[in-house]
Amino acid sequence: MKSISKTSVAIRDKAGHRPSRATTCHLKGCCRLLRPKTGTRSGLRNDSEVIARYKRSVCSLQQNSVSLRRRLIVSVYRRRILRRRLPAAMTAVTGKWKLTKSDNLENYHNAIHTTDEYKDRLRKLADAFKKDPNCYIEQFTYDASEGTLRRIVFVNGENKRETKHKVGAANDNTTADGRSAKITLKVESDSRISIHEKGADYEVNGFVEVKGDGLTLSLTGNGVTSVQTYTRV
Repeated sequence: MKSISKTSVAIRDKAGHRPSRATTCHLKGCCRLLRPKTGTRSGLRNDSEVIARYKRSVCSLQQNSVSLRRRLIVSVYRRRILRRRLPAAMTAVTGKWKLTKSDNLENYHNAIHTTDEYKDRLRKLADAFKKDPNCYIEQFTYDASEGTLRRIVFVNGENKRETKHKVGAANDNTTADGRSAKITLKVESDSRISIHEKGADYEVNGFVEVKGDGLTLSLTGNGVTSVQTYTRV
């Protein structure tokens, strides 16, 4: 058995490299399989069969290793593309934005079952917006060290709501009307970020897109779409 083990290692190491730990464990497993069962008259198979089996095992390991390297290269390449896109998209959205127009917001909140209390607050905000178009401002700040996007809502200069989400991951979120949900932000291009929000009785898909000094927030919940338009302050 010792001579067989040395032969197998020599086959694996003909390029001068030591076999990896995974390869060694695999070869040891093959050795156990090749041992004669208790009570049988047949001894070990001849050397040519053993060597052929080891060659097939090594070939299979090498093919798996090539496949793993390819997957790793693709994964690294995708991460590099994301790192190049991420700062551009975050730079585009970073800053203060003043609301200039809101379409179909009440129907949207009815569709996603927003609480009546929060809808009353939205109506009051709409009345205040008619009197002072500069009353509603949102601020976005990207933290590159954490990979998070921070959002602050100001009404008449007062901080009313603040959230922070990790880009590219599902985040636990509490909605403005107090419900629990999962929200995911993903970078789609240098100027567009997709939004997915999932609650107990609703689901929202949307995006934030920046074009020049304009920002568009589009949200579709349970089949109803609302669009808000902002301009950079």
